[in-house]
Amino acid sequence: ALLGPGTRVLDPATGSGVFLVGAYRRIVESSLAKGQTRLSLEQLHALMTNNIFGVELNATACHVAAFSLYLT
Repeated sequence: ALLGPGTRVLDPATGSGVFLVGAYRRIVESSLAKGQTRLSLEQLHALMTNNIFGVELNATACHVAAFSLYLT
């Protein structure tokens, strides 16, 4: 099933964030209107803060996951 702009994703063992990065990419891609090639920074920020959630005990892994999402 396609992940859409209304989909919320929780990774309870985030690690470096590989799963969340993939989910975020799919959500962004499905949020594009036909013929649209990119979303505004505000739209991207809203999708990340409203749709992507992770839990990780290791602080370093959290920083890596956050950085990976920001790079995406």
